[in-house]
Amino acid sequence: MSTLVESLYYQTYNNVLLGKNENAKMYLHFLRDEYEQDSSSFDVLKDGRWDHLRELGNIIDNNLLVKSFNVEKQIEALSITAEGEQTRTQNDLVFELCRQQERLRVLLKAEEDFCLISKEHQTLFGRVDLLAQDKKTFYPIELKKGIADHGIVGQIEKYILHFKLGLINKIYERVVGVVIANSFTDYALREIPRTGAIAIQYVKNNDKIELRRL
Repeated sequence: MSTLVESLYYQTYNNVLLGKNENAKMYLHFLRDEYEQDSSSFDVLKDGRWDHLRELGNIIDNNLLVKSFNVEKQIEALSITAEGEQTRTQNDLVFELCRQQERLRVLLKAEEDFCLISKEHQTLFGRVDLLAQDKKTFYPIELKKGIADHGIVGQIEKYILHFKLGLINKIYERVVGVVIANSFTDYALREIPRTGAIAIQYVKNNDKIELRRL
């Protein structure tokens, strides 16, 4: 029975990460049925996963899950406002990142199956701007239209911690944070790598942006 509970827990968590609302609700319902039948079978989660499961339940019950991110639809939705304008808003930056997903993959040295999977993804510490993954790694991505300073260091560190808590589930093997900004303070450039994150600068060039790894 404990094997079933662990399996349902992993399925619940995986679907929350991927923003699959209905699947997450279904597996959480199964878990609650199992708990009513035999609460002792949940002792296997008392290694820290029990508190995490309660947090997942709160996210699901309060409809805090994000929808699965579709790059093509995101480009279509944002192109009306972004086309021909300077990169002044975060939506414009998201639009360009969708278009330059392959360039981002190369800069991060990610696997061939690298892709953006969600936007405004809910974590224990707030919503991370973008979430990407490949077959081995999750990439929480925080965007800054202007200067990345000391504040963003704390943000990306918390988001990395959130996803590192999921390593026990073996859904992925690594967590690599990413900060994308127009410029960085010396403090940010020094501290971002310490958190396990990568700094990427975007530079406006005519109607497009160019990305480079710092």
